Parts: sequence; structure tokens; C-alpha cells
Amino acid sequence: MERYLSVATAIVNHEDFANEARHLSALTGVVPPPKTIPQHGNNTGRGVYIAKTYGDYAPVGNIKADAPGNSDQAWLFKDHIASSFDIGIGGVFQHPTQKDARVPGKGGIIRAVFGRNGEKALLINPTEDLWFVDFSTAHESSPPANIANARKGQKSFRLGLSLDGVRENEGITSIGVVVLSRSKMSSGPVTLTAHFSSGKTSALTDEISLGAGKDNTFFSWQAPPGEKITDISVDGSKFSGDYVLLDDLGFITGKIANVEDKAPSELVKSDPQTQETKVPNLKSAFQGFLSRAFRGPVSNQDVATYFVIYEKVLHSGQPRKTALAEAIRAVLSSPRFLFIAEKSRGQLSSFELANRLSYFLWSSMPDDELLAAARMNQLQSPAEIEKQVRRMLRDPKAKELSESFAYQWLKLNILLGSQPDPQKYRNFYSGPKGKVTLASPFLQETLLLFESVLVENRPVWDLIDPKFTWMNPALIGFYGYDQEFSDQLKEALTNDKNGRLRLDNSMW
Repeated sequence: MERYLSVATAIVNHEDFANEARHLSALTGVVPPPKTIPQHGNNTGRGVYIAKTYGDYAPVGNIKADAPGNSDQAWLFKDHIASSFDIGIGGVFQHPTQKDARVPGKGGIIRAVFGRNGEKALLINPTEDLWFVDFSTAHESSPPANIANARKGQKSFRLGLSLDGVRENEGITSIGVVVLSRSKMSSGPVTLTAHFSSGKTSALTDEISLGAGKDNTFFSWQAPPGEKITDISVDGSKFSGDYVLLDDLGFITGKIANVEDKAPSELVKSDPQTQETKVPNLKSAFQGFLSRAFRGPVSNQDVATYFVIYEKVLHSGQPRKTALAEAIRAVLSSPRFLFIAEKSRGQLSSFELANRLSYFLWSSMPDDELLAAARMNQLQSPAEIEKQVRRMLRDPKAKELSESFAYQWLKLNILLGSQPDPQKYRNFYSGPKGKVTLASPFLQETLLLFESVLVENRPVWDLIDPKFTWMNPALIGFYGYDQEFSDQLKEALTNDKNGRLRLDNSMW
């Protein structure tokens, strides 16, 4: 419950809340400006290395110390990152998807995608070549790899940081990173410096002790108000080892420009005497928000229960923005928002059907079209349900059906934790000390099979005995199809009149 309240508080107190919460525009009076389009899209391109972001900071939990002068403590930063990732304003960059990748300095770009719909990206541009490596002499705070200087002994480098797919007044406001200790010949001071958009810097130094995982140290910075973090410099010149190892680069974004709010966003700063002239019927707008949050019709008593919070805070002398935030926070912490409740004991109501459809197919709340069909009681018709299901399955959000339902139904979590006999299944393991396994490709193969049956409307027995599968090069080798696939590819290239290779149902 404390976590739910923490997330709700983080949402309503975020400085860009009015712009991000687009369905609240009728309530706040703020019309969100359009976002910029990401410059690099989702393509790797030459010199661009795609990476993912996560919400769990340093999951191994082996951080032993906080660097002196940190803006945050590791445990608190971990909570901030989790909340920021939930609402799409931050995350943890760990490593590119390419195995053992080396990113060239002064030209190579790491693109770490984040945001609720993956529409944003953290761009990292190093001044020196970087190496994403797994040293057996270090204990990562988030396996399997960490950032290191690619050239032996080149222990001073700089990471240029920027954002893509965000508005002009957004920037990186908070950064955290872990410096790893090692068990062999690697100890001494390491200095990390944050550079801010004003030209100012903040340097933190800590003595990294000898021993794998013995002294993994957390460094963090918070940008001054109105500024953003543009670079992180690493200085390991006095460190005895040949490599400085960084792990768990966590970041949080926010507004950076000190621009005075203007109409219509001045609404959030209006006083109690003028608020009704800004939004003629605030209570009606709040009822619309509540109906959407609760995914169904609400009574006057429901509205009064939460609207009275706004009125009490407003009458206590607090600004309208604070009063609205408290009422919205109460809604986002309500069991009716957090859980799906069904009152019907017999036939489900249209709104209950809409919720079942949406959370089963999309793992999310109903959209406007589905809610409109429920409001007009159309979902009591089997034909309308079929129409909506077909529409929803064509939506990209239907990917959640395989990644959520199929994952639980087939108990694929067991696959990720499996450890086959290394003597009998040697090809299952690779990398230093066999830490890299085929569990992830196996998981993708299974989910893609389920999705193929679903999207292509294949017979259900294809889930049990299909005549096709999805494989990447690692699985081709594991299944022993190297020669067969080699011959097939040669034949495909030879027979194709256009000289192009066409591969169907293959994951490359």
C-alpha cells in the first residue's frame, strides 16, 4: 500500500504532470503540446547501439557503499527509479542487446529506449571506446555485463548524455551509477564528475577497495533547479586496475526551463476566487476523470467522496494545484482504480465485459472506443464483442496477450531459471564461465510461436505440434540445423530472381 501511495504521489507531484497526463486536460485546463519525433526511430543504423531500460536498480543488492557527497542514497535512489520508470520518465540503462559490444568513441551512440510506450530514448555518446563486458573478477550489481573502457589502461573517459523523443524543455535531472570493485590488482580512488547545462560541475571521489563485490560504490547527482545533466566524466588515472567498471546507469528526467506558466496552464496557479472562471464546471470535469479512472459509471456520491478532498485542501488556503493533486492522488490510490471489481453475480454488465476484454487482450484499461460501446450497452451483443475483439487484436497493444497471458499460462518463468546439465547440454551455455545462456532465445521462440498462432489464426494444435518455429543463429546451432539452414539460404539466394534473400517466419 505504501508503494501505491508512493507512485501516486510521484505522479501528481511531477513538475510536468499537467502535460504528461493528457486525459486530464479537461480537468486541469492544460492542452499538452505535441512531442518531438525521435531522431533515430527504432533502427540501429551504423554506429547506433540499441539498449533497453529497466525499473529495478541494482537488483543484486550488493552495493556496499555510497560515495561521499552523493545527492541520494542507493536505497532511496532505487525507489525513485522504480517510480520514475512506472510513469515513463526514467529507468536503468544496463547494456546493449549486442553481445560483447564495443562502442567507438566520438561517433558511436548508445540508444537506450524508455517511456511508457518506448517513445523516448537516452542517448550516450562516449569520448573513448567502450566495452560491455563480464569480468569474472567483478560481481555486477545487475548481470550480465557492465561498462568498461575498451582500451587497456584508458581509464579516463566521458559519457555525453542527451534525450530523444522529448520536448525541448526536458532534460536529465538525476543520475546514479555504480563503480564495481574487482578481486585482482584493482583498487584506489575513482572520481566521477557530473557536468550541468550551466557549465558547472560536481565531482565525487571514493576509494574502491580490492575484492569482487567488496566495495561496489554508488555515485549520484541531482541537477540544480532549471538545469540538466549533460555529461559524466570518469577519472580512474590513480586506480591500480586497467579497467574502470561501471554498472546500473540510472537516470530520471524532468523539466529544465524556468519558464513562467501562461494561459491556459496558468489555471494550476489560480487562486480560489478565480478558479470557477477558469473551468466553468470543474465538478463535471472531475466526474469525467473519475469515470475513466474507475473504468465505468460513477454516482454523485462517488464524485462527492473525492471532490470533497479538493474542496477541503482549497479552503485550507492551499493553491488550486495542490488541492487538485491531493484529490487525484486519492483516486489513484483507491481500490476501485487499483483493482478490477465485478458486482454482477449473473450476466456481466457492459462495463465489466469491457474491462475483461481490455485487461485480457491488452493488459491495460479500455480505450475510448471500447468504453463508448459499453456506455451504449452494445457489448451485450456477441457480434459487437467479436467486432471489438478483432479490432483490439489488430492493435499493437495485443502483444501483451503473448507477453503476459502466455508467459503465465505456460509458466515460462521456470524456463528463465532453468539450469540444464552443462555436460549434456554444453551449447546451452556460453560466455565467461558460461554465464550467458539460451534461456532468453528459448523464451522468445515460445512467445513468437504463440503470437504466430494468434495473429495468423492458426489451428490450436500448432501450439503442440507446429511445422515451423522461430530461430536465431544461436538456436540454429543448438538444434543442429547449421548445414541444413546454410544450404537453404544458398538455394534461396540462387533461385530468387531479384537476388534478394526472403526469409519467412524467421527471427534474425
